[in-house]
Amino acid sequence: MIARVIVDIKHQSVNRTFDYLVHEKDQLHIQKGMRVIVPFTDNNILRLGFVYDIISASDLAHKYVHEILDIEPIFNDELFLMMDKLIEDPNALIAEAFETVIPKQLLIHYEKKATLLEPKQLPDDLVPFFKQGVWTLLKKDEVYYNRLKTLEQKGIVELKTVLKTRNKKPLITYVRIDNKNYHGTPKQHEVLDILSAHSQMKKADLVANSSASIVNTLIKKSVIEVFYESDKLEVANFNKTTKLPVINEDLKDQIKDMMDAKHQVYVSQYQDTKLDPFFFHLIHEVISQGKQVLIMVPENFMIDSVKSSLEKVFREELIIGLNHGQTDKQMMLKYSAILDNETKIVVGARSSVFTSFSDLGLIIITDSNNHSYRAHEGIYYHALEIAEIRARYHGIPLYLSASSISLDNYVKIQQKTHELLNLQEEVYKSIELIDMKEELKKGNTKLVSLSLNDAILNTLDHNKKVLLILNQKGYAPFVMCRTCSHVPVDPETGIPLRFDEKQNILKSNLTKYQLEFTKTCPVCGKHTVKSVGSGIDQLITYLHKAYPSKEILKVDSEAISNKTYHDKIEDLSQIDIIVGTQMALKSNLEDKIDLVGILMIDQWLKLPKFDAYEATYELLSQAKFITKDKLIIQSYDPTHFVLKSIIGDGSTYYKEELSRRRISKLPPYYQVLQLRIEGMSYLKTFQYALSLKTSLEKMGLTVLGPTSSVLLKHLENYRVLLTIKYQDSLKAFNHLLKSNKDIKIYMNHDVSWY
Repeated sequence: MIARVIVDIKHQSVNRTFDYLVHEKDQLHIQKGMRVIVPFTDNNILRLGFVYDIISASDLAHKYVHEILDIEPIFNDELFLMMDKLIEDPNALIAEAFETVIPKQLLIHYEKKATLLEPKQLPDDLVPFFKQGVWTLLKKDEVYYNRLKTLEQKGIVELKTVLKTRNKKPLITYVRIDNKNYHGTPKQHEVLDILSAHSQMKKADLVANSSASIVNTLIKKSVIEVFYESDKLEVANFNKTTKLPVINEDLKDQIKDMMDAKHQVYVSQYQDTKLDPFFFHLIHEVISQGKQVLIMVPENFMIDSVKSSLEKVFREELIIGLNHGQTDKQMMLKYSAILDNETKIVVGARSSVFTSFSDLGLIIITDSNNHSYRAHEGIYYHALEIAEIRARYHGIPLYLSASSISLDNYVKIQQKTHELLNLQEEVYKSIELIDMKEELKKGNTKLVSLSLNDAILNTLDHNKKVLLILNQKGYAPFVMCRTCSHVPVDPETGIPLRFDEKQNILKSNLTKYQLEFTKTCPVCGKHTVKSVGSGIDQLITYLHKAYPSKEILKVDSEAISNKTYHDKIEDLSQIDIIVGTQMALKSNLEDKIDLVGILMIDQWLKLPKFDAYEATYELLSQAKFITKDKLIIQSYDPTHFVLKSIIGDGSTYYKEELSRRRISKLPPYYQVLQLRIEGMSYLKTFQYALSLKTSLEKMGLTVLGPTSSVLLKHLENYRVLLTIKYQDSLKAFNHLLKSNKDIKIYMNHDVSWY
């Protein structure tokens, strides 16, 4: 018997399976999906591996599996389906795909240990490191490794790699009454009364509510029994019942149909981080059948808000939030509770789509059009695609909720592969388009139009809240000399540097390059370098002058990482105006804002991306949803069909944009894949791109390029871009996209490289 194993080394040179013989004693036990320890390299260093397959024979197997770590596979058929999706990219590291799919808490930690064999021959400066003859090397001790290897060759020390699990499931001391007929002192009976109110208690909790000495005395007398259990998460609100909001009978019938239909993808034009009453009833129906629900949000900071909303309704349920930044112990407890079916409701961001469940019954994805569901760091994946694989595998509903229907879902609804749910009636909201060209004719050159200013004053006079959106970080997009027109640029990319007034520096948006800002032009020497365009910081400066008595809260990607920000969003009593980038529309602002103003919407419409119109329509739909009363949009092109469509039912937008996409061979009718081809020689890299283009076109594919990347050279490698349009599976041509020793090929499904 042969185990085909993936070794946990993330490198292209070992990006394949390795065959190992299986000892006869292990042959009945080993299975596909188990973790094993295998000897690797000529030195037989022990490494963690994953059994990718079991085969009967192989000429390549010469070593034996050293140890099997699992009683049963931690990888099942469902996880292997997700794995197959992750490694569609022929250059994806299989070991990295494994680590993406399983929690890091289940991985193995490697420690180097040096054991002292000949103390008298050890150099004096190394003596302090050996405690009781053993030195466990830390990361900072790597500088000594070559010396230790030399000492090992001389027989002075012995080096070993020790394998340890990252985290062990902790045991907690519990107590319960063992002798109910005991007659003791009044104080002892007070302790027993506390314990008798529960079937069992943590010893620490009993001590905290009584006396350690009395508890220990009762334990010695065998009145109280001590036992140990794995630590568990507990329900925040026990002894309380579920309190569902009221919904009509039509919606109840809809839920029944959904449960009867088993697997189906449902699309709802609704985006609410606090969830709608329909969601609560749908979730209740699933968990009442003993099944579990995964609820996904686009950003990690939104998890606690959704979890809090759920706990107010499902008060007797243990609800788990898979927040980032928690300890291994905390995450291990949560994963154990999910696998043991102790929790029925789990809330998480993008990576939670890989969470293993005991009995998954429903997946809900809120704000499903959000680009945060696409992972680009490490291995690429789209959480919605993974969720659909899981929903199909389990035969369960997948529920996609958003403030607008994506073009892809719109077509799938027409094709009847997805089903549209109309859950609520359209609520009238005033929407006004402001022509900024007319503002200039009136002599108004400020960021805020006259109409928006009047609306802001009226809203503030009624002690209501204002949200202003400007999707440009910093003070200004760039600076320019008003005398000679010189614009400071990033030397690597040629792109103008963004002005950060607070730090008084110019920053690149693509690289780490930055430059101290000065009004003196380096070309003509005149003191006429000034900012051009407007960023969020400039808008805040203007608002402080225009409304000096009002409190302003800034919301961008940097602000939301601050813990105090979430408290401010929850309680806006001291805030009058919120100013933010698009990130503000992801915040928990529903039912809190009466006026939303979108400034410079043309920045979205004019982005050099094929999906700029779709992104703009989604942004405006989010703004329309958030405001309770009025939405004002400022534009230099107010007759644009996207802006006009947001006032109506959106039919014009879908008709025109889908027509444009069909003619241009763009999604959802075609898939688009961008390739970045890198090599140390520009000429050879460009020629390779041309050759690749020819091969792809012979297969009937449409290929654009090659073009040089804006960031032409990075870390000694030149970059050339190709864009492929295709309709069939990526697997049909991905064999052509394999990197080699001279050329590296990277894939991008978002077409966002320049």
